[in-house]
Amino acid sequence: GAPGELVFVDYSGLQGFLHFPDFRGPLVLGFPVVTLFQGAIPPSGTLVKTTPPIDDLGVGVDGVTLYLQSVYASAAGGIYLGAPSTTVLLDASL
Repeated sequence: GAPGELVFVDYSGLQGFLHFPDFRGPLVLGFPVVTLFQGAIPPSGTLVKTTPPIDDLGVGVDGVTLYLQSVYASAAGGIYLGAPSTTVLLDASL
């Protein structure tokens, strides 16, 4: 994203594909999707965020795969989707 743009992170436990021509690309997350507002990109061009640790994944759950995709919004450029990524959360006992 560019300085001044608003940043959101969408994530899901499922993959998907839904093309949004107005958003300049596909949403590659399955539904349901959770959206988290991250803030505005500062003049430096780098937005740094930290996430608190997850205490427990649940009884009998050793790991979870999350699919993530950023979304950027600006008054001048509209809304566009960023590149997708994947992260794996593992239980601390492993």
